[in-house]
Amino acid sequence: MSLFGLFGPPDIEKLKAKDDIKGLIKALGYMLAADAELSIYMRTRKARDLVDQHELIRKQAAQALCELGKRPGSQVSGMLISTLNKDLSSPKKDVSSEAAILVLGEISDRSALDVLIAALPNRNYAIRKSAAEALGKIDDPRVIEYLIKALEDGGVRGSAARALARFRDPRAVTPLIKALKDPDGDVRKLVAAALLVSDETEPFPQKTAAESTLVNRLATLWDTKLLDRKSAPRLLAELGDTRALKPLISALDDQEWAAEFHTRNKWQMEGHTYEMLISESRSEIVNALKMLQSPRTVQALIRFLKDPTIAAAVVATLQYLVERLASDIDVKTLRGIASLHDVGGITYSIDSNCGGRHYGYHTKLDCSEIVQLARQELIRRGEQV
Repeated sequence: MSLFGLFGPPDIEKLKAKDDIKGLIKALGYMLAADAELSIYMRTRKARDLVDQHELIRKQAAQALCELGKRPGSQVSGMLISTLNKDLSSPKKDVSSEAAILVLGEISDRSALDVLIAALPNRNYAIRKSAAEALGKIDDPRVIEYLIKALEDGGVRGSAARALARFRDPRAVTPLIKALKDPDGDVRKLVAAALLVSDETEPFPQKTAAESTLVNRLATLWDTKLLDRKSAPRLLAELGDTRALKPLISALDDQEWAAEFHTRNKWQMEGHTYEMLISESRSEIVNALKMLQSPRTVQALIRFLKDPTIAAAVVATLQYLVERLASDIDVKTLRGIASLHDVGGITYSIDSNCGGRHYGYHTKLDCSEIVQLARQELIRRGEQV
């Protein structure tokens, strides 16, 4: 037991105010061994509360070290590196090596590269995972080759993929595409997200054969139901490649995967109807189709206006696309849109008087704006309306 265990919990704020880096590093391991025993032998509410209190102290210590470590001239990185060099080679640890590693990642000090790279092959899965996450936060191109190698590690593939996503380095494209074959669905989802563009990332610089391979790989994984069906629509559509259109439209026609989603997520059913879950999942696909920015998407979606469970999403997506692509849409499709009348839809809402359950109400959807857009384009082309 540490001295903290004998004399009570450490005062993190006091240690931080005194710049007591050594004390804060020691607090990273506060009651760590005792908590491990409590988790195994004392599964009572009191024991769990005690473990939670100790964990909070360790998290506060880590946060304090991150804040001190980002100050100019701080010695936090050096002292953490020294501690890790000792603890990673010793079976008996005084601090949480995982926490120390993550703090180094948050500080983003390049001097920590050697110790973090050395932690990647550690026998402890949690340490390897923390090292991959930390390396992803240090802006140094030298880490790429080590993170690519970490994609082969069954315990840290997801963390390595997330880290590689930040760098957008073309060297990572081929290994990440290869990792899309991973048998673990969660890993495939993380790898796919790493390859695609998000609000926080830029496209990979390399955009030719590798990107083509990516489209084909994702479409295959979708068709064989190996890519997560709830979050994958956006991942596929983000590519902006019309080859993603076919599997996405096929999914709208396929009720089977929605039923599978329902079965695998029964814990989400409270307060929801089965029909609502299917409607939400299919509406996500329709919304994702906006990103393809293709006239073919407009043609493919029109027939789904007859489906009231997703009609609202279809109308919104068609209006979005026609506003931007009217000049590229063929006359036949424009005429079909121009002749639309208001369509029927189902709106789901919560009834607070019935235990918060969701119910579907039939509504009429206003198509006047999209009809007007189509007519304006037909007139512009000299076509009779």
